[in-house]
Amino acid sequence: MIENINLKKIESMSFGLLSPEMIKKIAVVNINNYQLYNEDGFVIPNGLADSRMGVITPGVRCETCHGMMNQCYGHFGHIELSRPIINPLFARKIHHILSYTCQSCGALLFSDKKKQELNALKNRLEIQGKSLNNILHMIDDYLKLVEKPKTCPFCNTNQDKIILELPWDYFFNDHEHNINPIQIRTWLEKVKTEDLVYLGFNPLNRPEWMIFTHFLVAPLTVRPTITLETGVKAEDDLTHKYADILRINNYLSASLEKGAPEVVIEDMWSLLQYHIGTLIDNELSRVAVARHPSSNIPLNTLIQRLTSKDGMFRNNLLGKRTDYAARSVISADPYLKLDEVGVPETIARNMGISDVVTSRNIEEMKSYILNSGTYPSALNVVLPTGSKRRITAENKEELASSLAPGWIIFRNAKDGDILIFNRQPSLHKYSVMAFKAKVLPGIRAFRFNPVLTSPFNADFDGDEMNVWFLQDIEARAEAEALMKVKYNLISARDGSLLIKPKHGHISSLYLMSHDKSLISFSQAQQILSNCSFDVISNLKSKDSYLPLEILSAIFPKDYEYKGKDVIIKDGIISGILTNKTIGVLIKDFYIKRTPEEAAKLIENICNISLSYLIQYRGFTVGLSDYVVNKKVENTIDSFIETKYAEAEKKIRSMKEQEIIYELDNIRNNVYDILLKNANINSSAHIMAISGARGGYPNFGKMVGMCGQQIITNGRPEIGYDGRAISHIKRDNTSPEARGFIKSNFKKGLTPREFVFASYSSRESFITAYTIIPETGYGERKLVYALQDLYMDDKNIIRDGDSNVVTFEYTKNKFVENLKYQNFDCPPVGAPVGIIIAHALSEKISQSALSAFHFAGSSGSLIGTMASNDLLAFLEMRANPPKELMQIYPKQPTDLINLADQLVQRKIQDYVSDVKLDVENGILLLTCSDKADVEFIVKQLEHSKTYDLTENGNELRFSIKKIGFKEIMFLKNRILRKIVRGVPRILEAHVLENKGCIETRGSNILGVLKNELVDPTRVFSNNIIEMTKIFGLEAGRATFLENINIIFTAQGIDVREEFLDLLADRLFFYGKPLGIMRFGVLAQKDALLTKIAFESPKQNIINSAIYGSDTNFKHNI
Repeated sequence: MIENINLKKIESMSFGLLSPEMIKKIAVVNINNYQLYNEDGFVIPNGLADSRMGVITPGVRCETCHGMMNQCYGHFGHIELSRPIINPLFARKIHHILSYTCQSCGALLFSDKKKQELNALKNRLEIQGKSLNNILHMIDDYLKLVEKPKTCPFCNTNQDKIILELPWDYFFNDHEHNINPIQIRTWLEKVKTEDLVYLGFNPLNRPEWMIFTHFLVAPLTVRPTITLETGVKAEDDLTHKYADILRINNYLSASLEKGAPEVVIEDMWSLLQYHIGTLIDNELSRVAVARHPSSNIPLNTLIQRLTSKDGMFRNNLLGKRTDYAARSVISADPYLKLDEVGVPETIARNMGISDVVTSRNIEEMKSYILNSGTYPSALNVVLPTGSKRRITAENKEELASSLAPGWIIFRNAKDGDILIFNRQPSLHKYSVMAFKAKVLPGIRAFRFNPVLTSPFNADFDGDEMNVWFLQDIEARAEAEALMKVKYNLISARDGSLLIKPKHGHISSLYLMSHDKSLISFSQAQQILSNCSFDVISNLKSKDSYLPLEILSAIFPKDYEYKGKDVIIKDGIISGILTNKTIGVLIKDFYIKRTPEEAAKLIENICNISLSYLIQYRGFTVGLSDYVVNKKVENTIDSFIETKYAEAEKKIRSMKEQEIIYELDNIRNNVYDILLKNANINSSAHIMAISGARGGYPNFGKMVGMCGQQIITNGRPEIGYDGRAISHIKRDNTSPEARGFIKSNFKKGLTPREFVFASYSSRESFITAYTIIPETGYGERKLVYALQDLYMDDKNIIRDGDSNVVTFEYTKNKFVENLKYQNFDCPPVGAPVGIIIAHALSEKISQSALSAFHFAGSSGSLIGTMASNDLLAFLEMRANPPKELMQIYPKQPTDLINLADQLVQRKIQDYVSDVKLDVENGILLLTCSDKADVEFIVKQLEHSKTYDLTENGNELRFSIKKIGFKEIMFLKNRILRKIVRGVPRILEAHVLENKGCIETRGSNILGVLKNELVDPTRVFSNNIIEMTKIFGLEAGRATFLENINIIFTAQGIDVREEFLDLLADRLFFYGKPLGIMRFGVLAQKDALLTKIAFESPKQNIINSAIYGSDTNFKHNI
């Protein structure tokens, strides 16, 4: 090892361009020979395998730093190019600079006034605390709006138009003259350094450095040679490209010396440009892909190695697979403790767990060594010198006798070892938790307590999960302190109980609540047998017990609770236990006691409820549970027919949403009838009413009715001529013709009903699994946008650059409440941003994943799509129906008149027929009455392109330039002309009960121009529009209102402080920015975060041009 190395902490990283002088300074050797080895197999000096560029052979020292292979990271070489070569990554920036500088003197081509405007912009951004990276980027955007003068204001030279033909060809004035790299470099050298900032270029760089005169050669360690089984050496793809570059560069140099024809030199020069371009990026547009000479496989060159999914950034900055891990199918074991995972012995034998030998455990470690070959045993040892020795039958006695403190033993996993248990997709932090291993022989699946399926979103239908055995004692201590199940019982998203009894436990607790039969002392002890001794000792000795008296034994005597349906006093529980009430009870216990006691309580409740169900009462579900008596059946049939007939009579006069509401009510009322007349002893009823499994919507579909089927938040559309499906007569407006199903699954569906039921199921499956990738991408964007937010020592939320995002975490003193309730207070440095991102996106993803369970129900997927749109701040111009406004008139009597004035009307709304005579250039519009014709004529301005004549109810347009394109353009322009109302207000509905108008579409400024509108009571759900007109706080309030509506409709509860902080982040930069690559992420100075997230190639290019610096305060 190299000693006396002065290790330093890297605080920042800078990007930029290398000058020719810097390239020569960095390089240790000038490479001028494309060959690597001579005939004897030795390295050729100044060749591509020159040993001064590093070593890749064991036992050989580097000629530059004299380090061995594991000590030398390699050194650069360089090639002196015969002619300048354009760097294709900066071709657009070169074109940008050429377009705004004089081709004669290199001066800026805009006036001093424009320069003053740019100075003012730069100063304003500096005062706002913007980084140089952001300032140069904004100057770049500003320059796109600046008109280029035709003559230089300094030397009066006429300026030609510069054309870039990607990837690297430049021309004057429509390809009249080619501009070669020598001319371009000379031009760029004339640009003054002080002018570079006005061109969006860092003054520390020079623009001519974007054109190579010297080219770096990567070290050998970056492009190592491998030796095949045949003994033949195979070179790296980069080495092949460097060889091509050197070969052509040498030919070009020789041709220049010999005075070869210009055509030959131009061809060689172009070929050299091609080889350097494809070495940098082998996926350039309009350029042939460079391929391997023997296999014809595309070469993996520099940009691909940096930016691809397996490239340097994404492969090293993001988490990847690891050693000491295993994966298998999962199964349930209700008798395991909450913090235990059943691990197959076959996996435990293969897992190496590192233990440091100390004076206290040395005898135990010796026993593992001597036990080699059987389970549990040691696999190998690491000596203090760093050497590793495998334990065999021959050396185990020797190793055991010489074992000493400081040695490291790798042994089999055993009971009690700390491991990380995970299921993918890992939607939130509770998808990764710490457990203790419980090694089980004779099994091949991981086992865990079924109450833990909720945080993992797991089930036992073939799901697989992963375990990681932690190797470091510090990692184990951290996992136990932070990731154990007992510390993750409560969800950070909404404070709800995440881990609690479920399914069979709930059914059992509900039965225990209603069971008044007496249980003997011996039976009671048997029910409590799976609990700890202190619980059994709490049971008062008497002859018989009610079931709830047995359950009372698990509660401490000093614990009291008073809920709506459950009371605990003096250690005795009474009331009705359901999924909801038991969750509230356990959460109260968690708040008042400790996490350890709460976890133990959940274990005991589960053990007792299962023992009661299995050993004492029994519980099963059969077909008889879904049979209702004839009287109830007749009541339901009669009710359906009556309500159906009522809905059918008034369906023509109702709006679509009113129809859906009315038909949904029929189904809901049927469920109410079933609930009131249910057999209380039916197992299906017990599961539904207790919340154990299913629910009355499921029970109702089986024995009641399926009801109205919803397709994309509406009834099935009329896709055929006058009907929804071809099995129905045309113009049938009955509910049944649009997806209303009277039957239930027990009786069976009619063929037509079956088609509509399959409609909704198919749509739900397909749409859900197309949305799931979007939700995963949405979570990734949300995490990258919020991941640098943390809490400082004053409970202030800051970002990675220490900017204050929120002064107070919540308005309701969230932190103080946490302390009072005995929760763990978020510590200093708590990553609240990631917690919020996971809390929000996990539930959105979960809604999409479980949507198919609610096929045919309204709104099962719409919330997922709406939340993705909202977080991206789409202005939704392409889909106006998503935009809504609420408008109040000054006088309530003006409601109807105002609604009529607001709705936009186009000429096409007044036209009943359109005819085209393309040959003669005539457009004929027919209106229903003469008044409409006169109104249209008043709205149309005189035009030189057509002549307009009236003839009764007809308007005749004669186009002067006859042609199909011209007449179609005229038709579209005239028919789409808005002649009345407010643009983008498509519909207006009068809500008399609220005294307002609700519109489909939004245009606040247009609405405010109407004198009947009360300007103080105009509301829109368009965040961008509200912000532009009413200010930042109005936009923020609109965002919060919208996202609350979406989450409430989906049944998603999210803490108010989470949404407040999300809104603060999105509006932090003085304007609403969406969670997308050009939104919040674009404003950050965390370049590595941007590169790891999206568009790594473009971010690298911009960072080099702007000379960006990045610190390492941000998460990557």
